[in-house]
Amino acid sequence: MTIKIAAPLTTEATPCLQWIEVASFFQIPQFTIIGLPAPEVMEARERVRAAITSSGFEFPKRRVILNLSPSSIKKRGTGIDLAMALSVLANQAKTKSPHAIAAWGELGLDGKLKASGQITRAVIATLKAEIPFLIVQKSDAMTAIATLASLSSNNSLQIVGVETLAEAWREAIKIFEGKPPTRSPSIQRFDKPTDTAGSNRFHNLLPLPPALTRLVSASISGGHHLLLLGPKGVGKSQAIEWMSALLPAPSAQTQIEHLLLRELSFEPQLYNPIRRVSSQVRPAALIGSTTSTTLRPGECSLAHGGILIADELPEWPRDSREALREPLERRRVTLSRVTGSAELPAEFILAATGNLCPCGGVPKNFPRAINAGPNSESSCECTLSRRKAYFARISGPLLDRIDIAALVGLQTAPTPKKEHPFEEIQAQVLRSREALQRDFGELPGVLSPRETEDLLHGHPDWLRDLELLQFKSLRARHKCFRLALTLAALDSSESGPTRAHFIEASIYRPERLGFC
Repeated sequence: MTIKIAAPLTTEATPCLQWIEVASFFQIPQFTIIGLPAPEVMEARERVRAAITSSGFEFPKRRVILNLSPSSIKKRGTGIDLAMALSVLANQAKTKSPHAIAAWGELGLDGKLKASGQITRAVIATLKAEIPFLIVQKSDAMTAIATLASLSSNNSLQIVGVETLAEAWREAIKIFEGKPPTRSPSIQRFDKPTDTAGSNRFHNLLPLPPALTRLVSASISGGHHLLLLGPKGVGKSQAIEWMSALLPAPSAQTQIEHLLLRELSFEPQLYNPIRRVSSQVRPAALIGSTTSTTLRPGECSLAHGGILIADELPEWPRDSREALREPLERRRVTLSRVTGSAELPAEFILAATGNLCPCGGVPKNFPRAINAGPNSESSCECTLSRRKAYFARISGPLLDRIDIAALVGLQTAPTPKKEHPFEEIQAQVLRSREALQRDFGELPGVLSPRETEDLLHGHPDWLRDLELLQFKSLRARHKCFRLALTLAALDSSESGPTRAHFIEASIYRPERLGFC
């Protein structure tokens, strides 16, 4: 039995492996790579040849053909260097073994191994293929072990960290002969990222009005999309900063999913799912793009497990605004191409802001907590029809997918600061999230329509209170009910939402905005 050596594919949405086959013939010496290699993979011929020679081995003086399988998928990335070099050495040594290995790392011309990134994808792909050994560069090994520990405590995959091609070949020989390779050091699970507490970074946040604090807390507690509208300078951006601070630490599974997406986009592998998008964003940047050779996740997927901050939503291009429909509804994005389609996760909380008119001023009849006076410098002279036309840029179907929409009023002075306002609110949000996940299995904001209807029909009192309200769509009815569940959890209501919670949730529906 010939040995099997594999390396991760870096262009697929779901991590998987590519297998490497080598054949050699007594012909004019030549090294050929087939199987749709990208330019950086084609250049690996020289890196592999130089690394093998520099490591004290002899490159075969024969015609060598190296095939990357499956041959119908474009191969990218320099991390495949190590697997190709080991395949050439194994073919030259005529090694046979029932054991398969995966390898990932870029080779230097001197035979040293370099970190090549995308290590989380390498671990996931190796686990799925049920290969017991993964050889990587030593610094990547720590990340690989941490990923492995966070995925499962019971698995047979062993991470082998090496620094040179010669060392990698020695470890591969041990595996082929059935001997245990050198064990890499263990590492603790990373259930929480290093930067977990928002309180450490947001001590200087200005206090929010109680009503706005409740909206922000409800959005984070239940995973509800939020739209804040109001004139410039009324505290919309400050409320979004509070949301970023209140976002709790993710689960290990969510962090792994987020890292897989960031590796596809070649961004630094640091958990930071808070993405801020300006009004100039285009649909491809928002939902992602795909070609026959590359797959790039967009901002919606990079915000997976976190918050997508949409500044000045009415100013966005129409096609960019409408591109939000699918991720807001399905929590996923679909990227289509001629050869097929790919789905990427995009479970985020939308935190959108917007002015009431193009000038961003304060309408004379605008409801506010404290009247700033008709002679305010920021007063607006736009007509009601002009404000309606401006707000109408956000289409009805998109508004229907938003859980909470509210007008942010003016204040002449900040709310008095309590002794520990952030810590109190953060503790309340965490308690609410735990209670909601315990009672319903997941946050209300991500409940499916079927799960929502089952809950309603299982509680006739809730259904009766909800039927007293009128909604323009079934989606609006479901969103009102889910928000009521979250509001009840914030109030520590043991019996679930009351009629007051349903009425409050209905007030936050976008269609209830007074000027719409």
